[in-house]
Amino acid sequence: MELQAHLRLSSTVERKAMIVTPYAELLYRRLVEPLHRGDSSGVGDTVALLDTYGLRKEHLVEHLTELRQHLGAEDRFKSVDSKVKAAMTREFNSGAHAVKVVLPAKSKRAADSQ
Repeated sequence: MELQAHLRLSSTVERKAMIVTPYAELLYRRLVEPLHRGDSSGVGDTVALLDTYGLRKEHLVEHLTELRQHLGAEDRFKSVDSKVKAAMTREFNSGAHAVKVVLPAKSKRAADSQ
């Protein structure tokens, strides 16, 4: 799960916990609620939180939303004003946001052979 791989760099959430705890729901709400305010400070708050976790817009729009849909929750990002979504996209396209890189871990077998 790509989302969990990025989150584990900034938090202690495990893959199973993403589904069985309210962690993903809380993160989703903290990302989407500022966008519903409809102003630039809301976009800034959401982008800052995404940056904190090393996430991109796609993690919110695709991964968290898909996880919520599998759990039977509604997609609240759809109800965000299109102007706010466009402002968020412009902010990310400005290139001023670092993304944490997830490197594949060495397999135990490869480590044992050395």
